[in-house]
Amino acid sequence: MATQELGDLIARKLVVQTGNRRWARYRLAPALAPGSTTGSAPRRADRRAEILDALTAGERSRLELAAATGLTDQTVARWLRILRSEDLVETTEVNVRNPATRYRRTGKVALDE
Repeated sequence: MATQELGDLIARKLVVQTGNRRWARYRLAPALAPGSTTGSAPRRADRRAEILDALTAGERSRLELAAATGLTDQTVARWLRILRSEDLVETTEVNVRNPATRYRRTGKVALDE
């Protein structure tokens, strides 16, 4: 459970991991660290909820998701990668580079839902 939560924090760029396995160390992302100057870089909007909401009706391709959400194909592809790494979305095919590859929600629930 802690591993999944750490993975979520890393995916959201709230925590930075250095090293791996036994030697892994985690620290707060530089933008969030005390004494850092906030607003130095614009933060991207979190589009997880939009993608997950669009998938509640069933399977959709990346192109269908872009049309349903009004996001660009590149933005949808980025967030699908993140959602797949968090195990919230899965593909029905092996080739994820194909825009026609279909995606569906897994049974896992996002932490912020």
